[in-house]
Amino acid sequence: MNTNKRFFVVGVACFALAMGAWFLRAEPAHGQGPNSVTNNEPSLQTPWGQLESKARAARNGDHGSVRALADQIFDQWNGFGQVPAELSDAIKERLVRAEINYRQGKSSGVEESNIVKMNNALVGKLGMPDYMKLGPQQVRQLRLSTLTLTPFFMGMGMTRKNMKVGEKINSTMSPLQAAHLVTFLVQQKLVNPDFQLTPQDWNARQYEQHMQRWQAYQQARASGGKLATDQANSQPQLAVRENPKKREILGVFENAQATMTPDDALQLANGALDTLGIER
Repeated sequence: MNTNKRFFVVGVACFALAMGAWFLRAEPAHGQGPNSVTNNEPSLQTPWGQLESKARAARNGDHGSVRALADQIFDQWNGFGQVPAELSDAIKERLVRAEINYRQGKSSGVEESNIVKMNNALVGKLGMPDYMKLGPQQVRQLRLSTLTLTPFFMGMGMTRKNMKVGEKINSTMSPLQAAHLVTFLVQQKLVNPDFQLTPQDWNARQYEQHMQRWQAYQQARASGGKLATDQANSQPQLAVRENPKKREILGVFENAQATMTPDDALQLANGALDTLGIER
């Protein structure tokens, strides 16, 4: 398979699974985990800040500014650096049209559950390991994590007027919000061992961690706060973890190069958008 065709096939396959994350390249410097941001107002010099700026500029919903927002999302994730422009432009235009229709009330948006369906269907089609599958809790948690990174962009439409404390956030989002979230989710599946778990194992670990925090809280109360003080004064321990699952995932994409034609990849990408609920 020649170089251009190789990039085409794997690029579209990655798009179908990650909506533009070019994972066969080096991990981007801004691909940080959900707990790495401490400031809710990202600098305009960072990709997060640039995304926020483009989202604010697109508030009126005109085609040019919405297209610029789509460009920023795709550029931020290095998703189409090696994919032919005519293909990436067609995908962007489909998302842009859907985004404008959503903002005009002509479409209902993308449900969180559709992201789960799309991802898990593609995991099966591409022969990915089961730990690449997503569950609704993983989608919701990382969606809230993206809110800390891009509060204006990802916060749009998340809440309702007169919303009361304790009520659930909207489960739907705009097409471009969904595209951004999917890339973030799959990036975590690729590089973050804490998310390289099946939905069942991830839920079990979340429960275990919740119980550990609760027990630590109870112990701190019983010690009059001394335990919490001792823990705060202890020196942090740094650990470096190997990530063999990342190599396994990249190996699956390498195998896809030999078995998937450009037409197959294009159909896979369009089918992924169909599952998300993005109109053609």
